[in-house]
Amino acid sequence: MLKRILKILCIVLSLAILTGAGCTAKKKELRVGYIDSDKLLVKWEKYREFGDSYLKERSILIDKVAKDPKNISIEIQNKIVSMDTKWEQVKKEIRDELKVASQKVAKEQKFDLVLENSESNPTIEYGGTDITNEVLSILKGK
Repeated sequence: MLKRILKILCIVLSLAILTGAGCTAKKKELRVGYIDSDKLLVKWEKYREFGDSYLKERSILIDKVAKDPKNISIEIQNKIVSMDTKWEQVKKEIRDELKVASQKVAKEQKFDLVLENSESNPTIEYGGTDITNEVLSILKGK
């Protein structure tokens, strides 16, 4: 009888240990920040100035091609490819700078996660903290 009681007691203790009975885990609240990329791209001069000049030059070249598509010169083709290559390089630099600035704000303000959210690319239904202005200040060097 004593062996049976000890056996049951061992099972009960084992289950208590496995399920963490009596222990309350402290839940950590996830802190989420977000960046409004539409706002950022309009207010960040580096991106806006390069984007505006790229789009203007590229549209001029595309208009030339549209007017006479049969006589598109190698020079125009090369210029478009060169511009598009430069655009991709600048976009990568911009993404890298944005990532560094976002990480800095996230670390300073103890955010666990930073998302991109905007009217053109919504990712958040509700909640989160808008850190766009703080990131923009870092990007502008303020």
